[in-house]
Amino acid sequence: MCISTDSDPEQYERVDTCNIPTDEFRITNGMKAMDNEFPHMAVIGVHNRNPAFDADILWIGGGSLISDQFILTAAHVLGAQHGVVKYALLGVTNKTDVLNGYLANIVKIYPHDLYYELNYDIALLKLDRKVPFSEFIRPACLPLEAAGDTEYIAAGWGLTADLGNSSQFLMKVHLKEENGSECEKMGFNWDPKRMICARGFEIGSDTCQGDSGGPLMTVSEGADLYCNYVINGVVSRGKKCGAGVAIYTKVDFFIEWIVHTVWPEQLSEST
Repeated sequence: MCISTDSDPEQYERVDTCNIPTDEFRITNGMKAMDNEFPHMAVIGVHNRNPAFDADILWIGGGSLISDQFILTAAHVLGAQHGVVKYALLGVTNKTDVLNGYLANIVKIYPHDLYYELNYDIALLKLDRKVPFSEFIRPACLPLEAAGDTEYIAAGWGLTADLGNSSQFLMKVHLKEENGSECEKMGFNWDPKRMICARGFEIGSDTCQGDSGGPLMTVSEGADLYCNYVINGVVSRGKKCGAGVAIYTKVDFFIEWIVHTVWPEQLSEST
């Protein structure tokens, strides 16, 4: 279990170092992520039923590994028009490089009980086996409270332009939090307690279709968690890609639900 907190720094100890840039995080219009820069990233797929695509798996969204057997994603990814999510690929930045990644089957899905029309847009995916951690596969941390930072990193394999093609490679972008008034104008039952409103630093930098379920994150400041990212939000929805703000599900609001689902034994031990 990896919770971002200073109260127990030995709760989860990193044994590797991620490929984290040390000089500059600001990315405009998106750029390719480095190998093992985001070792928690997962791409989520369905069985391909479209003969126009020469592949057995169709990759439709993203997620974040938060334990050795669970991935955090968005609930609306589960209802994809392409079918039921069945696969998760970890350990690669090129989503077509299945042979060099770790491919797992998704055996159970946990959308939030209150999910409805993009509200409470969060879900957990249980894998068919425990994932072996390595330099390229590591879980991210979860926040115990809202981030003090107002600058985030988002990553995914989604469209690189509105109405464009999805990216073969993992892309990253730097975003800033907005006060919510612009997101409130979008509707969607805007609620600042369980949503984050963010936009790119420059016009055109944004998350887009296919990035859904991926993380809105910050770098953990804990000394023993140097290389861990904290998942502050989950990519949920927006209007036209790169043209304004987007809404992200606020993870700290759902911590109790996540812990109850992923680590129920810890709750029973504490009662």
